[in-house]
Amino acid sequence: MSIMWLASGLAAVLLIAEVVLAQPPLISLQEAERAQQLLNSSELVNKAWGVYIAGRLRRDDLNQLLIEQFQFARTLRDAPFRTEKFAFLAVLFDAAIESHIEVPSALLEPFVEKWICPKVIGSRLADGEQSALGKKVEAMVCGDAR
Repeated sequence: MSIMWLASGLAAVLLIAEVVLAQPPLISLQEAERAQQLLNSSELVNKAWGVYIAGRLRRDDLNQLLIEQFQFARTLRDAPFRTEKFAFLAVLFDAAIESHIEVPSALLEPFVEKWICPKVIGSRLADGEQSALGKKVEAMVCGDAR
């Protein structure tokens, strides 16, 4: 009886091992590849989905691609409300906050007037850049009245 129990236990372990080894690549790897494909799309809606996915995955390789999207987004900074361009910018800023990336101030500066809250800028800038841009934003938002 113990041999039968041992044989059935061994068969179960082998079956589980085979199932585990036959699994497809991790979902996050598949999602990272999908995000990269979408980020490289020429269609803004696809690019926005890539930004969204990249922001949620919080992967170093995707974070750099997110930062690069700010360069592209400069041309969209004056997009009217409720347009595809405006939505892309909203998704990009959301992804930057969600992924905790440090966006260089030179890439954020074109958006300061219409898009960035001073707290977000102050918490996300690379070291050494916070004070100059932070003061500029504070002056724009708060003015001289304190």
